Amino acid sequence: MVSQFPQNHFRARFFFKRFFTGRSYDIPLIMRRIGALLAWSFCLFVLGCGGYLGTAQLAYQDGRYLEVAENLGDHEADLPRLPPEKQAIYGLYRGLSLIMLGDHDAASHWLDFAADVEKTRPGSLLPAQRRELEDARDKLAKTADMEPTSEAIALPTHPTSDAQP
Repeated sequence: MVSQFPQNHFRARFFFKRFFTGRSYDIPLIMRRIGALLAWSFCLFVLGCGGYLGTAQLAYQDGRYLEVAENLGDHEADLPRLPPEKQAIYGLYRGLSLIMLGDHDAASHWLDFAADVEKTRPGSLLPAQRRELEDARDKLAKTADMEPTSEAIALPTHPTSDAQP
């Protein structure tokens, strides 16, 4: 009597898998695909986050302004080594976060820094980021116009009247 099953145990396993599932498995192909998937995932993670600048941008969008200001303040020493595109982003988000925290003088400094980088290297900021920069600088200019000057007249705190009881 001739057996229809293969004599080799390894071949028998694949025979049964193919017979019962209707497909065969190419283990090296699956491993290559998993490796490629992991490599792409890592690349997208690195490109998507962008280090501390990406983290600061996401934190700003989530409304965590103090975290942005602290995070970028911790990396201020890295600023000269950054490419112009990242310098402009650094200045933009540090300035925007400081506006939201109420430090208008420091915010003006960093927004001016971002504008100077954009002026010397056009295209450093994306169009949406340039609009944010322009809007923030306009907001600061309006705020500066509304703030009282140091030459304001001091008014007495208690009203005075001619008739004393």
